Amino acid sequence: MRRPPTKPDHKKRHPANTTHFDRAPLGARIANAVARQVGSWRFIAIQTALIAAWVAYNAAYGHPFDPWPFIALNLALSMEAAYTGPILQLSQNRLTAHAEARADGDYQDGWETHAMLLALIKTIEQAKSIQEIDQIDWRRLLNREDLGSTD
Repeated sequence: MRRPPTKPDHKKRHPANTTHFDRAPLGARIANAVARQVGSWRFIAIQTALIAAWVAYNAAYGHPFDPWPFIALNLALSMEAAYTGPILQLSQNRLTAHAEARADGDYQDGWETHAMLLALIKTIEQAKSIQEIDQIDWRRLLNREDLGSTD
């Protein structure tokens, strides 16, 4: 019978997550929040509705505040793009740095695991019989700090 999957312990966080999210400066947190909102279907739908309403209002009534070719609308959208682009780039740069930090940490963890496996293999190879393998104090061996040494 299969055991149900256990939920990950959210109190233990990857060091890259702690550095890049928990300790992020205010500007970086704002950039991430803006990127989450601008990169959503909700934002696209709201912006489309606002633009359609703007055009419909100015095309339908006799005294439009922004007549054809909708220069004020173009100015507003240009200003939005001028600010949104750099904010999205800032957020992307932070996410790239986060991914690199996480990959470096995972790489280091892989090497530490590799060293532990080599130490275990060496210990098993040094045992001359099954009885000696059964007598190995595995807990003490796994808690050794010199597992990285391959002497």
